[in-house]
Amino acid sequence: MAPYRGKETGENSLLQTIIKLLFPGEILLADRYYATFANIHRAYRQGYDVVLNQRGQASLVCETAEISLAPLTRLRNVIGISYRKVPRTIQELFGVSFTPATLLGFEDKLAQRATVVVDDIAKKLGSSDGPVHADETYWTLDGERAYFWVHGNDDFIHFQFDTTRAG
Repeated sequence: MAPYRGKETGENSLLQTIIKLLFPGEILLADRYYATFANIHRAYRQGYDVVLNQRGQASLVCETAEISLAPLTRLRNVIGISYRKVPRTIQELFGVSFTPATLLGFEDKLAQRATVVVDDIAKKLGSSDGPVHADETYWTLDGERAYFWVHGNDDFIHFQFDTTRAG
């Protein structure tokens, strides 16, 4: 329960009340309104992780060193800048230096942390009583056929990629 009018009753104030209830190792799922460095830094200090929805895409923030790396994965995976060129670009633009290995390590850690959430969504879809919509497509990857599946219902969506059709 929380006050509903007056000072300190806005959304951010209510979030600060909820944050006090989180324990290290837990995950806070929050809307993009809360994607501020102050909230992310507080999560880091208190030892819990944050999944933030920003512009329709979720970002998993695990450690303070990774806060600045999360947007950089977009440069690599969406825009297509090579691992070698991402650090050079950030160095030229902002004067911040890191190695390509740092970005690779962050992506690996991000994938490991996200696996728990992805597996949970897949299980929920698999045990759904209602209809689950599915689509499959393929394309050539390094001269070999690769497959991409999408499964979803009104509550969840699950993406899966594999180099074999068996998944």
